[in-house]
Amino acid sequence: MAAEDGGACRLFFKRGAASMGPHIVANWAGLPLELCDANGDVEAVKAANRLMAVPTLVLPDGKIITQNMAILQYVARRTGCEDLLGDDDALAQAELLQWSAFLSTELQEATRLYFYTQKYTTGSEEDDLSKVKEAGRALLANCLEILNERLAGREWIVGEARTIVDAQAFPMIRWSVKVVEGGYRKYPNLKAFMDRLCKDEGVIAAAEREGLDL
Repeated sequence: MAAEDGGACRLFFKRGAASMGPHIVANWAGLPLELCDANGDVEAVKAANRLMAVPTLVLPDGKIITQNMAILQYVARRTGCEDLLGDDDALAQAELLQWSAFLSTELQEATRLYFYTQKYTTGSEEDDLSKVKEAGRALLANCLEILNERLAGREWIVGEARTIVDAQAFPMIRWSVKVVEGGYRKYPNLKAFMDRLCKDEGVIAAAEREGLDL
């Protein structure tokens, strides 16, 4: 289903970043998107979001939504694709929020420690930076182990069909597994999950439009 007034929403994104989650969900839901590379239009993203963070979604009427969890739910509800939010009973909805929050806090924070080390220490010595980076790597490994256990005997993170949480997880797992020792070797359930999503038309379309190799 298209946007309510027929116009396209503008998604500020960075190639392969967390903003890929809403991009995938928009593809699943049939929501037209105008993509705006936050690295190439710094002033525009700053005007839309003072934190200059992605994803940031600008609606056709100019209203702005920030924060991944909010954008993912908005896209699903705006397009009438409530199936992407899982079952509507209280426990199912709690699980959806639980795992979405886990990804937005625990996993994404660990990636920040690893990739943006300087922001998490006042020290400038190589040893200071190395310790923060290694702490991030250890947290990433723990988060991936939790997700791997969750996916034992399951195709999707929440419920019996794909949800916004699976799209949210895709880019985060993609980054994280590259920096932990052994890659997917310790996480076979995660590997099967990612292989499944890499064959998904919505994921493939998002990757192609962002210029990524899956």
